[in-house]
Amino acid sequence: MSGHIERRGWIDIALFGCLAMVLPVQGASFDCAKASTKVEKMICADAGLSLQDEEVAKVYGEVLKKSLDEALLKKQQRGSIKARNQCKDISCLRDHYRGRLAVLNEANVFKNEENYTLLMNKDDELCNHMMELFNQDLEKYGWRGDEHQEEHEEFKRIPWEPARFSFDYYGHTQYRDVEGALFDFNNDGVQDFVVRHIGSLSNVRADSLHIFDAETAKRANGLTSAELWNARNQISLAGDFYTLSSPLIGKVAILWVLEPFIYRDTSYLFMRPAFETKHTTTGYAVITKYGGGKFVNREMTGKMEDVCYYQRNRAKRAH
Repeated sequence: MSGHIERRGWIDIALFGCLAMVLPVQGASFDCAKASTKVEKMICADAGLSLQDEEVAKVYGEVLKKSLDEALLKKQQRGSIKARNQCKDISCLRDHYRGRLAVLNEANVFKNEENYTLLMNKDDELCNHMMELFNQDLEKYGWRGDEHQEEHEEFKRIPWEPARFSFDYYGHTQYRDVEGALFDFNNDGVQDFVVRHIGSLSNVRADSLHIFDAETAKRANGLTSAELWNARNQISLAGDFYTLSSPLIGKVAILWVLEPFIYRDTSYLFMRPAFETKHTTTGYAVITKYGGGKFVNREMTGKMEDVCYYQRNRAKRAH
């Protein structure tokens, strides 16, 4: 819509003084004459909700025109509408619209820049601190800034040391180098030995983490492929889906890179897509606390406590 907008809804008191006449409200993004659900009728009957609905639709249209990934944005919008339709009262709808508008405005402001934007957080200090670090890397190194995250003290606090495991290759024993670190990964007061395998899947970095008791560190160079890939506690999300809990930003993310770090003496795991690859235009990154169990081969039976969700925005660029 552009130019003069004719409203046939609630009379705007700011424009017409103290006129108290009440007229039916016209919803902005859908035809109120065809409103069929309870939520649609609540929106049509409330002037404020009608305006919020119109504003969200307007900003969504602006972002969609300039989006680098229309399919993803449309999927997010469908998820947002589904979440909206679960509201039971006006207060819920108002909160929903405020949240959705904040997400869309972030995307609208930063649509042509390389950056991380915060979508969900349960720890303001942690989530904003880490976002600042990630965006500093992008500003300093350009679009490959994600490759420099391990330069920060938070990631350097993980004491990675060389390790290796053996495997049978057509009757011959072969060895592969990995990394091992001794630290309390699941924050239970007991140290764990974490083995990180940085592999490749279709020329894309694909990490896996295998978690053992501290005694395993004594034979860091004598591991076997069988114990790594059959470990009771392990994480490997390359090519699989990780469910996000916020309905405003969709349901799943594909996460390839796994970076443990320590902040305020608490261990966290940063998980993200391989943003350095040419085909990845945007996506979600997650900071979580690992509680144990398996997250591998779609066997998501372990425990994770998600703390921060980010959207990684990517400008058009040449490779």
